[in-house]
Amino acid sequence: MTLTNRLGLKRLAIVGGLTAVIALGFWVRFAPYGAWKQHPDRCFVHGDPLPTTFDAPYYMRLARDVVEGSYERRDLQRAVPDAVNRPRPAPLLSLLTAGIHQLSGIPIPKIALVLPAVLGALSALCLYLPARLLMAPSGTVIACAALVFSPFLVHRTNLGRFDTDSLNVGLPLLVIGCLMAWTQARRRAGLWLAAATLFMVFHAWWWDQSPQTPFLLAVLPLCTALILRFRAGDRASLWIVFGLLAGAAGGVFLFKGAAPFLDAAQRAWGQLMYMMVKQAPTDFPNIGLSISEQVRPTLTEFGRSVAGHSAVLGIALVGLLWLFLSQPKTLGFLAPLMVLGFGGIFLAQRLTVYAAPLVGLGLGTLVDRGQRRLGASHLALVGPLVVGILALLPAFVKVSKTVRWPSENALVVQGMVEAARRTPENAVLWAWWDHGYHIQYWARRGTLADGEIHGGERVVPLAIPLASTDDHFAADFMIFFSTRGLSGMQAFFRANNLSAADGLAMLRAMLAAGPEHCEAKAQELGLQHIPSDTTWRAFFFPDPPRPVYLFLDQLLLNTAYWWYWFGTWNPATKNGIHPAYRPLYPVVVRNEASSTAPVGTATVHLQRGELHLSDRIIPLATLGLIGQDGTRTLFRYRRDNGPHLDVQHLAGLGVLMQGAPIGESLFHRLFFVQASPPSSRFRLIAHRPFVYQLWHVLPARGDGRNAF
Repeated sequence: MTLTNRLGLKRLAIVGGLTAVIALGFWVRFAPYGAWKQHPDRCFVHGDPLPTTFDAPYYMRLARDVVEGSYERRDLQRAVPDAVNRPRPAPLLSLLTAGIHQLSGIPIPKIALVLPAVLGALSALCLYLPARLLMAPSGTVIACAALVFSPFLVHRTNLGRFDTDSLNVGLPLLVIGCLMAWTQARRRAGLWLAAATLFMVFHAWWWDQSPQTPFLLAVLPLCTALILRFRAGDRASLWIVFGLLAGAAGGVFLFKGAAPFLDAAQRAWGQLMYMMVKQAPTDFPNIGLSISEQVRPTLTEFGRSVAGHSAVLGIALVGLLWLFLSQPKTLGFLAPLMVLGFGGIFLAQRLTVYAAPLVGLGLGTLVDRGQRRLGASHLALVGPLVVGILALLPAFVKVSKTVRWPSENALVVQGMVEAARRTPENAVLWAWWDHGYHIQYWARRGTLADGEIHGGERVVPLAIPLASTDDHFAADFMIFFSTRGLSGMQAFFRANNLSAADGLAMLRAMLAAGPEHCEAKAQELGLQHIPSDTTWRAFFFPDPPRPVYLFLDQLLLNTAYWWYWFGTWNPATKNGIHPAYRPLYPVVVRNEASSTAPVGTATVHLQRGELHLSDRIIPLATLGLIGQDGTRTLFRYRRDNGPHLDVQHLAGLGVLMQGAPIGESLFHRLFFVQASPPSSRFRLIAHRPFVYQLWHVLPARGDGRNAF
């Protein structure tokens, strides 16, 4: 066989292999759509598919605003009332989506459904260049396949995962590949350097939430490439790169000063602390504690998430070590991925996705070196390749069986759509931060927190009314914070020289006192400086410029462990109360102790005061049976330390709780008990029982309570 024919076969093998990998990569990501079609009430709203991440509506909304011509610099629907500046230019993902929509007419939600799966499958092409520079075609294809089928990468680029994750792994690989090619190029080497620079800038534009990270990821690979070029006698490139970097930095400093550099450093440090610090580093808690992707995986979980099985990860690490021993210079190019990927074990699970290309390179190296060691026989070519394919099976089987559902329940999203119909255009929806982006997109209404703006100093006030047992206080707190915002709360602290602990305590006391007694309460507390108004009453009990609505939903039933902790947070002790609050369904109440219930049903024996859960029997201290009108019939048993159980008798839904007064919290009374509020501060606008509620929060009209 001639050399030309061999080269042709190699190219054909690479094209065929990569095509198969990309096709299968798209299939495993799009396969769940069949299950979605079988559950339209769970996955679609008015025919539009829902995304599988809470962050997706952020980019969908920006794309819609670009299409509608309403993309303004100031975003008044986020962090109400403080608002935030939007990025300029608009995020690349949103611009790409807007362009596809305008060219094809495909609705934005459907583009958001498919685009992540396409980009995730195409990540094989991003690894192709560095892999091909390190190994033969067979190893290259195996490496690309291991990346595309990596369970955590599939999770981050799955159907509807409309976020920047779809290219946050691929683009650094392109930068690394171009820099590696630059070190080996004999002619037109500058084109590879220019391509690496272009992909780096492209990545910074793509990753709008962390634009400094792409440059940080490229520092060590660029230094490695410069050293290799310098050793090869290319001193001109060194001066050119340093000149360009100095010129760019000088230009930024000349026009914008040191602010961009300080901002990038602060953002990088903040993200590191967000992932690393599991205790509150300041007076308010680290919200990363309550986010699943910020947890630290075990070694077994790490192996399964990046390679499909721990054994495959071990095999890949052997190959990766072999690669570094045989080609030490590769370590400098791949070091950033190693720090992030394997650092995810110690920092946060979300970072482990950067280990996926390393697993691919490790498996690819074993296939490549195995073929070289065994010679040119047919068995030598096929044997290692078969072993490589077998190593891919755990990951492929795992991802092909996984169905990822929308992050939001379709019925809850319908509640947001209903909120758009039943509230004024300038309304503010007080909702948990998980729902922020969805409300901004589906309801087109303002929120106080969302997937990016959810620091502890903002989320603690967001949770305080939910945990409150006083309706007046809860309503006044919501109106105060919706009007004054985080900046107003901080201004109150600064004006009176208060620590966070004292300031939050005094803020609570002033609002609890009510509008008729707040002036006297201010004197009692020794407060002297009003931040912006002439009276304490005007500051703490303002007329809201935007109407405030409370949006409650079923998610809060399952996350009470966290939001109640935030709502009872004390900056002095740096802690709150974690309640025991467990929803149960279905629940059956029996009068006779001998009566039985179907398997999987929680059974309450009324006479004995016992809750039967599978093979467990829980003695109750109290039992509340809630009627259709929200009245609670209380049964007390001769036990002091047992839990309390509330049961919605007709709905068959219960909540088991103990150790905290969460049973009297605003959320539990409004959403679960569904009792009419004793005050006139909350007016029900729309609801679907145990799915969502929309309440109008009314300003104080006089003071019908006692002063504290």
